[in-house]
Amino acid sequence: MERERIIAQDSLRQELDSLYLACLDGEIPSALFHYTDAGGLLGIIDTRRLWVTHTFYLNDVTEISYTHGLVGELVEELQKEVKPYAKEKSTYEVAHSMYSGFLQRLRYDTMRIKPNPDVYVVCFCEDDDLLSQWRGYGNRGSGYAIGFDTERLVHPSHAFKLRKVLYHIEEQKQILNKILSAVRDSLFSRLTEVMSFDSAESLAEEYAVIFENEVARYATFFKHKKFQEEKEWRLIYSPTENVYSNQIKFRSGRFGIVPYTEIGLPDGKNNDHGGLLPIVSVRIGPTAQPVLERKALDMLAGGKYPDIEILKSDVPLR
Repeated sequence: MERERIIAQDSLRQELDSLYLACLDGEIPSALFHYTDAGGLLGIIDTRRLWVTHTFYLNDVTEISYTHGLVGELVEELQKEVKPYAKEKSTYEVAHSMYSGFLQRLRYDTMRIKPNPDVYVVCFCEDDDLLSQWRGYGNRGSGYAIGFDTERLVHPSHAFKLRKVLYHIEEQKQILNKILSAVRDSLFSRLTEVMSFDSAESLAEEYAVIFENEVARYATFFKHKKFQEEKEWRLIYSPTENVYSNQIKFRSGRFGIVPYTEIGLPDGKNNDHGGLLPIVSVRIGPTAQPVLERKALDMLAGGKYPDIEILKSDVPLR
């Protein structure tokens, strides 16, 4: 029985991984841009590292709960379709009871412990001169948009992954439906086997955890459609991967204390964190003084990034 359980769950995880990779297909822009203020730019240039923020402490406080809300809607529809079995104390009655409990376990409005993965992200935009980004993240126009070469940023050996943020609810629900269907079908095929009530309950709990952990992967790059103007991409990093230091730091944020950590690139020689980040450009914000800023940037980046392109914003913002 244990061997069959392992085989079934391994097969399910392979199917879920295939679904995950399939939804990420598409062309990656040659460059992506990170909006920041002067302190952020200095930190990135000097330390050769990026700050990645815990997903629970991003500016959009509803971000993770947004995906959980979509799951709740899907589960509610499935619960309406569940019909009671006429026969009691049969294998199918046990399966039906456990399946109903499994669906209830997935509802994010129930009083149950939910997964709390420590996942960190740093955000990028496809556009390096976007008004909303200057206002929201570029110090109201006096900051900078740092351009990164994505080909060098997404090397397979890196402990972080680049993901495009998805905004369309139809696409999001379609993906979640595929995940839920795969988990449900795998679970139900096992529940119809002859097993005790306790064994069935334990199995349903295992599959609920698998589903919730899978949802957590997608919650890091699912956002409400109202944010689609941001054209956002993210580097997603989990300290549990144990490739980089797991040391967590803290900074002051809009809503209080914000946990973050730092990531860098190997230098290609001794595989430490001293490699230069693949910075290719810096665009000066629309409310900054372009002549003075350009001179300062030339002095700052000249020794480390001699080929960096320095640009001025064309946004008419005062």
